[in-house]
Amino acid sequence: MNDTIKPVTLDYLNYKILEQLADNARVPLSEIAAELKIATSTVHKRMKGLQDTKVIEQFSIIVDPAALNLITAFIGIEVEPEKLKKVISMLTEIDDVLEVYETLEPYDLFIKVRAKGIYELKRHVIAALAQIEGVINMSSILTTVRHKEGTTRVKEPEV
Repeated sequence: MNDTIKPVTLDYLNYKILEQLADNARVPLSEIAAELKIATSTVHKRMKGLQDTKVIEQFSIIVDPAALNLITAFIGIEVEPEKLKKVISMLTEIDDVLEVYETLEPYDLFIKVRAKGIYELKRHVIAALAQIEGVINMSSILTTVRHKEGTTRVKEPEV
C-alpha cells in the first residue's frame, strides 16, 4: 500500500496519450504519434515517464466473468482501527480479491472479489476474512449480472 501520493503534473500531450490508452491500451504508438503530430519516440518516452511516476500502474485486460463462469461479490468490512494496515496487507494476498478500498462509511474497507462459485467465495475469501485478526464484521453483496465494467476515462481538465 502506498501511503504517500506523489503529485504529478501532466501536460496536454500526457493527457492525450492517456486518453487514447484508456480507450484502447493496444493502440499502436505510431497511431498515437500520428494523431498528436509528434514522433513515435516522443510517445514512447512520455509513456515511460507515466509508468515511472506510477500514473500508469499497469496495462491489463477486462474479461467477461460470465464467459469464465465467475461470480462477482463486493464485501464491506469493519476493522479494528489499529489493525487496518495489517488487514489490508492480508487482503492483498488473497488471489480472488481484485480490489481493496478504504472507505469512510458504513465500512472501513470495501473489496471486489471474483470466484468460481459461491463455495469458492466462502472457502477462499469469507473463511480467510474470518481468520484475519482485526476483522470485526463483514457484509457481502453477490451480483447477478454485470452491465458495465471499464477503466478510468481520462480527459484533460478544463481550465
